[in-house]
Amino acid sequence: MSKVWYCMRLLQPTQAFFSTIQSVMYKFIWQNKRPLLAFDQLCMALREGGLGVLHPKMQHLVLQTRHLRHVFDDSHADNYFISSLLQYHFSLITPSECCPTLPFFASAFRKQELNTPLPIVHSIYKAFDHFQLSPDLSTISLSVLLILPLTYMLTDVPDDHWLQKQPLLPASCFFLLIPLHVAYNYEELGNFRYGRDSVDV
Repeated sequence: MSKVWYCMRLLQPTQAFFSTIQSVMYKFIWQNKRPLLAFDQLCMALREGGLGVLHPKMQHLVLQTRHLRHVFDDSHADNYFISSLLQYHFSLITPSECCPTLPFFASAFRKQELNTPLPIVHSIYKAFDHFQLSPDLSTISLSVLLILPLTYMLTDVPDDHWLQKQPLLPASCFFLLIPLHVAYNYEELGNFRYGRDSVDV
């Protein structure tokens, strides 16, 4: 099955493919005998009464976590090329090139013209949602956060509120980011001791 898992990591299997793989695994386990357990029960852990068989659909999601690691963690030198390639690809199918991971936080941005049903990115999104991953949002700039829909900035919005009819309304329609430049009068701040890397007051 290792070859099948490898293909599933790179491709977007159809429902018919999953059904075929499940049927082949089922027949192999029972060797043309009358099945005694349902397939879902066979996939349960040994301590729960199953055989620990890998479920094709769940295994497909687990395999996508490797892509997620490449997308959100490019600190390793051996992953830099793949990480750069994936981030560039996501930047082509997202509304903001400066934040290619934006659709992970706002599912409304996953429906783009270049994001057709066939690419593996849909499986990566599905794995992200299934395992409820929580990347560090502190790395996202405020300017990028303003691209998110306004509904993502608010909590407990009533179902009959007008905002529910505008799911893609950007937060920038209500919030403004105004950079402030503060000039210091060094003569009024007292005595300074200048070092190579810092200034102490």
